[in-house]
Amino acid sequence: MDPVAPRTQLVEQVYDRLLQAICSRRLAPGVRIAQEDLAERLEVSRQPVSHALQLLKQQGLVRDAEGRGLVVAPIEPDYVHALYEVRAAL
Repeated sequence: MDPVAPRTQLVEQVYDRLLQAICSRRLAPGVRIAQEDLAERLEVSRQPVSHALQLLKQQGLVRDAEGRGLVVAPIEPDYVHALYEVRAAL
């Protein structure tokens, strides 16, 4: 069987970019997230963006928007600091 590392690495790269954008408030709390727009801006397909957004949703950094889609959730500085510590340890 072939390894799956390249795809996983792409999802991780997209996740990292989105996490940085959220933490730096380039994606501010309350901003609606469009997968198509993010995929175009990051020059990737929608699939890694979708997977990265699901990870961010599980961590509470994005949440379901009214109707359809996702929005950036309000974040606490202590939570972000702890999240970076965990990511660094991994």
